[in-house]
Amino acid sequence: MVLDRPGAFAYPGMFTGLPRTIYFRFHAVNVSPGGETWESWSSTSSFSTSDNVGYTWKKAVTEGAWNDPDNWTPNVDYDCTGYPDYSGAGVDFPNGTVATVSVPGKYRFGSWSIARNDIDVTFVGDGPAVSGLGSSNDNISGGAFKNSHWTFSGVSLKEKDGINFGDPNSPGSCYNSTLRFTDGAMASFGNAVTAVGSNMWIVVEGGSVLEFRVNGPALAVKDGGIRLDNGTIAAARILTDYGWTGTTNQAILVSGSAPRIALTGVFSNSSDAGDQNLQNLQNADTSFLFSVPENGWRNPVIESENEASMFAGMNGSPAADYAIAIDPASPILRTGRTRTVTLVAWKGGIDTDHVTLVAPPEGATLFYTYGWPSVLTEPASAGDAPTGITANLVGVGGTRITIR
Repeated sequence: MVLDRPGAFAYPGMFTGLPRTIYFRFHAVNVSPGGETWESWSSTSSFSTSDNVGYTWKKAVTEGAWNDPDNWTPNVDYDCTGYPDYSGAGVDFPNGTVATVSVPGKYRFGSWSIARNDIDVTFVGDGPAVSGLGSSNDNISGGAFKNSHWTFSGVSLKEKDGINFGDPNSPGSCYNSTLRFTDGAMASFGNAVTAVGSNMWIVVEGGSVLEFRVNGPALAVKDGGIRLDNGTIAAARILTDYGWTGTTNQAILVSGSAPRIALTGVFSNSSDAGDQNLQNLQNADTSFLFSVPENGWRNPVIESENEASMFAGMNGSPAADYAIAIDPASPILRTGRTRTVTLVAWKGGIDTDHVTLVAPPEGATLFYTYGWPSVLTEPASAGDAPTGITANLVGVGGTRITIR
């Protein structure tokens, strides 16, 4: 493009086959009447193409990379990036998709409906520092799930808001589904993640972290639960029911060699927006089921230095009870070993009016402990609230044969 007169100019047109970010410089050449030539280059500038395109994964692709355009069908017939990586891009995996998707970098999208049926999709990456998928518009949407299984393995999933893993208005339309984080995956949400339906599980395992921002109410489950297997839940509070009425059957299942629930708030039934806690509303009785490994646990599974009471009742409303139980199938109970493990350590004390220590299986006892940070089996003063829940486990074992 050559300009033979000064002034503003425009160069409209459709650019096809361009990369996402275009870098350019201006080259100015001036020839004087006497034939003297002067030229100059501007500094490098850039602009990026927008990509407000909806992308649908091709069901025929059972293994492929997120950033491979051959694996996606765009909803436009003009030039586009070819795969979701823009704040306005839409993502869809149609019903019945079975695929392993590699995530070699970090990619953005604007919307993604994960409410699909008969899904088995695994996203595989090299750890959350390298591999990640993130929504910039608070729009990972849920709804009805049927036999839908999403796994994030070594991949971070970030959402500025939350995810409805189920349909609070129609829990009967959601069943047999999992949202799984494993092998170092990390999920970060700014608000609630709900698991509503029958056999709806959020699974955190293999050193993964399910993280909720301090200002968000965190996790809600109904007729489903959380499976924590060697992973970590880091949250301000966890809601085991989000205020829905009706009979529930939910649990937080804890297993693995080093599971961890690290909360900055209290477990309570307070409805104050400023509270940061674990809430259990309506008729939602919740069980914590601990499956203790052969060598026990070195650190408490649930621990907080919060001064407020754990499992406190909600003012003006009946509080549901929490059941603390040892899994009869705990590996340690099949050995000849004896271990004492701390399940809960809570500085502010435990409201025992809303806790039931379920009769443990043979070879196990459950009891409260007192004091912080020291652990006492009896209160130092009358009226002291317990600060811990401890299990003493004696393995029944089997017949041992030694050949010399």
